[in-house]
Amino acid sequence: MNRLETISSGERLSLAHRASGRVAAELLCDPELRVIRAALENPQLTEAEVIHALMRADAPALLVESVCAHTKWSLRRDIRIALLRNENTPLARVLEFARSLPIGQVRETLRSCRLPVRTME
Repeated sequence: MNRLETISSGERLSLAHRASGRVAAELLCDPELRVIRAALENPQLTEAEVIHALMRADAPALLVESVCAHTKWSLRRDIRIALLRNENTPLARVLEFARSLPIGQVRETLRSCRLPVRTME
């Protein structure tokens, strides 16, 4: 994992498809969209690893947008909560995810989120 920054784009893409969930989780913060998408499709990637990547202070907007649009990950309750806490989540998705959760859960989540104040108003 220490070498991820030094290997080629094609090698990172291949790793995203086939590597362990831990390596795929590291590749979720890759600067290339195709590597992020491949990592999200890795069958060894766990929900906890996706949530951890989304909660990182340096989680790239490409990751957030990819998870929001993903047919598997965007449906999971805990992923939606993590997306609500991320400042890069598009407003339309914030509203969609907030509507799908119990109001108490939404209030609790928004108290501890990094969303811009204008989004929470």
